[in-house]
Amino acid sequence: MKQFFEDRPRVLRMLIALIFTLLVGSLFNLTVIDAGQYSSLSTSSKQRTIVVKGQRGKILDANLVPIAVDKTSYNIEFYRDPSRRAAKYRAMYTKVIVETIDIVEENGGKTIDTFSIRRDDKGAFVFDFKTTDAEIAAKREKLWRSNMYLQGSGDDVPSPYECYMELRARYQIPEDMSYEMARKVLSVWQEVQYTFFTSYVPVTVARDVSRSTAAQITSRAGKLTGMSAVESNLRTYPKGTSAAHIVGYTGRMQDADQIEQFTAKGYSTEDEIGLSGVEQTMEEYLTANSTEKQGYRVVEVDSSGAIVKELKYVAPESGNDVVLTVDMQLQQKLEQALEENIKQINQKQRQVMNANAQHYLEESNGDLDSIDLAETGAAVVMDVKTGNVLALASYPSFDPNLFVGGISETDYAQYRDDKRSPLFNKAISSKSTPGSIFKLVTGLGGLMEKAVTVNETIDDKGPFTIGASAPGTKAPKCWVAPNYSRHKAQDIVKAVKNSCNYYFMTVAYRMGIDKLNKWGQNWASLPKRTSSCPTRPSDR
Repeated sequence: MKQFFEDRPRVLRMLIALIFTLLVGSLFNLTVIDAGQYSSLSTSSKQRTIVVKGQRGKILDANLVPIAVDKTSYNIEFYRDPSRRAAKYRAMYTKVIVETIDIVEENGGKTIDTFSIRRDDKGAFVFDFKTTDAEIAAKREKLWRSNMYLQGSGDDVPSPYECYMELRARYQIPEDMSYEMARKVLSVWQEVQYTFFTSYVPVTVARDVSRSTAAQITSRAGKLTGMSAVESNLRTYPKGTSAAHIVGYTGRMQDADQIEQFTAKGYSTEDEIGLSGVEQTMEEYLTANSTEKQGYRVVEVDSSGAIVKELKYVAPESGNDVVLTVDMQLQQKLEQALEENIKQINQKQRQVMNANAQHYLEESNGDLDSIDLAETGAAVVMDVKTGNVLALASYPSFDPNLFVGGISETDYAQYRDDKRSPLFNKAISSKSTPGSIFKLVTGLGGLMEKAVTVNETIDDKGPFTIGASAPGTKAPKCWVAPNYSRHKAQDIVKAVKNSCNYYFMTVAYRMGIDKLNKWGQNWASLPKRTSSCPTRPSDR
């Protein structure tokens, strides 16, 4: 036993020496023998391949005047490190988002306002998916609940208010934070969830910020984990409301079908697409988001996702320009004339109502607001030789610039609640009866069927009472009533020029319904040249 205690120090020294030898051997193996392998793995783990996209093609009028263009701007982007998705990091990121919002707003900018839950006029929480179509809204709600993990089942489907409160708790938004600020924060988190399964795709927090904002965000990169200021392309519409229904606007993908369709072509869910007008119909030509147009950067990033070094760069291609047949000078003249005419007619209608107040009170059962007055309208100017659309106006119009990056709740509500439906293109989408343009069909059919000759004249004799009419209905009459003598001795040329109802009702009666229907079908089947939209390679 005595010998054991005397030898113990020597045994311990031998054991320590053995352990030290093993550690040295392992270190040699790591730093020399396997150095290349681990160095490669280390480099690979810090590298990211970032898709780079060019500018969207321009939309130009017939004289190459820009109607829709991309401009270079600064965006603030947020990237959540995939290794920091645990709940303990949410409070940190929420704080970063709040500080970023404060910086943007202090410099006069705005952050995204895309959160799909809002409070209505009564303060109740409701879903808002920027559509009045119930079926489309249902699809968007289903997609949203899936992305936000708030589906529920059976009768246990969380209400908009419950969803809102759950998300506030999930992202650790302080209880004393206002609804308005919480909306902004949740807008960012909502976009993060929409890119959850996409590797290294940041979300845009604010678009077109000032240089001062970009500089402040960059200088605080160490504190604002995941935030960065980057150069980007911003869609702009220099003519504002003019030709808005023709050009349309761009925006985020709205439902699962769109996401599936465009991501298959190489788009990311952050990319904007044409949602209406030429922006939508010519998307495949205008876009710079498809796989074949994309470039890329290979970069090194630090643990916060900030780029520290560029290793490789392949330049992207821009989208093609689209040239319309529309002449913007004529377009603006048409829009001005349409607006002035509608306002003049409205004013005259009100004068008549005021002069005959008792009559209109009886006609409307005491509700004068129920009487439809001239407040909307549409006009189209075409080249009669080619069928090209030279100008197309729908009143009232809207500003497509407000839709860039996602329209705000306030701006969208103004358009949504306007009974004149400014977003609706009345020139091509209205289901109104064809009206006087059908007189061309009647006139041509009447000449071809010999119901009338080129030189024959017809007098406007007031209400058209020829033939049987349904009991209780009023006989139709011309728009010049009661001054019917203004349309005396109308031949086909004068009747078209003056749009004389009586003349064409007479011709239609002589033809009969079957022949009139035949010429209506013949007219519809005639070959017509539509407004052309040739594309050309972008000059960028």
